[in-house]
Amino acid sequence: MTALSPSTQLERFELRHNNYAVDGQVSCVIKSLRDNHPNILELCLGGEIQNSDYAALARLLSRSASKFVALYLESCDIEDESFAFISVPLVQGIKTFSIFGNGRETISATGWRVFSAVLRDTTCKLEVLMIEATDIDDEGAIHWENHWP
Repeated sequence: MTALSPSTQLERFELRHNNYAVDGQVSCVIKSLRDNHPNILELCLGGEIQNSDYAALARLLSRSASKFVALYLESCDIEDESFAFISVPLVQGIKTFSIFGNGRETISATGWRVFSAVLRDTTCKLEVLMIEATDIDDEGAIHWENHWP
C-alpha cells in the first residue's frame, strides 16, 4: 500500500484472504489510505482484524474529506464493539455495506440493536445492505423485525 503513489487514481482497494493481521499490518494499510489515497471510493477488507483496527477504520471512513461510498468486510471475526465502530460511518456517506461473516462472529443482540438504530437514522445514506453468514441469533433478529416497516 505504501508503495502506491499518492497521486494514483485508485478508486477500489481490496485486501482479502491474506495473513496481514499480524504485527499491526491492518493499521499500516488504514494509515496509508488515510494519508496517501484520497480518491478511493470502495474498500474491501477480509481476514482477522483487531478491535483497534476497526476503530481506526471508522475514523478513516468518518473523515470529512473521505470519499468512501462502499465498505465490504469479508470473513472477519467481528464483535459488538467493532460492529458499533463501523456502523457510525454508515450515516455519514457509505452507500453500500456488505458484511460476509465466517460463522464465528460474536455480534450479539446489543450489536444488532446499535446497527439497526444507525439504519433508522434519517441521515443514513445506505442504499445497498448485504448481510451474509453472520450467525445472527433470534434476539438479534428481533431488533430488525421491531424497527423495520
